[in-house]
Amino acid sequence: MAREIWLENGRFITARAGALIVTVIDRKERDGVVYAICDGGRTNHARLSTVELHDIVTDPERDGPARPTIVCGPTCGSVDRLGQFSLPETVRAGDRLLWMNAGAYAIPLETRFSFGLAPVVWCDINGALRLVRARETAEEWWAQWR
Repeated sequence: MAREIWLENGRFITARAGALIVTVIDRKERDGVVYAICDGGRTNHARLSTVELHDIVTDPERDGPARPTIVCGPTCGSVDRLGQFSLPETVRAGDRLLWMNAGAYAIPLETRFSFGLAPVVWCDINGALRLVRARETAEEWWAQWR
């Protein structure tokens, strides 16, 4: 008789438990396509962007004509893209993009390419947010070479 059963819920159940939130740090246009360069991307927490399509929500909410927009991380490389989306052309630097259904199996890797480490926020079961690691400042980032 079994005394203990272990279950692994997997992405099917837990994907909706997380969102990758990135900040647009630059916006470029090449050949009719907008590139939203963000402070996080596939090289950070979104390895699943290679095999899954995810919704993106803008904060603040933007309107206006939609444009093909490639959302990429700070390295701007082809391996650092969350995907191509149809986003309002009014998305600009400083906006946040929420890459939905990012929970489970998103291997956290970080790069200090052009910026310091990102903040980490946990949300408890009651919805309270807690900052568990502050954003690394430019001074802290430079201190690693002093």
